[in-house]
Amino acid sequence: MRCIMGYIVDLTVIQHELFQSARDLSAREVRPVMERHDKSGPRTRIHNDIRSFVTGTAQLTYRGNDVILEKTIDLIAQSCNSPPGSS
Repeated sequence: MRCIMGYIVDLTVIQHELFQSARDLSAREVRPVMERHDKSGPRTRIHNDIRSFVTGTAQLTYRGNDVILEKTIDLIAQSCNSPPGSS
């Protein structure tokens, strides 16, 4: 579960950064964004948060809500609503 959450959040954050500007992109422009994200503090925070969450979560649903999905959405919102260049 942890790997899937990390993949989804990382991919969404990278896409968010790429598509903030409305211009055509080339593979050459994508690689630096991916590398910057891979080495970023926010990525480390995201993965530490996921690790703590998954380790501490005994159940996948609470009161009919999918807690994994809710946490994934929360991490994406936190990361994509941060100031430009900080993700």
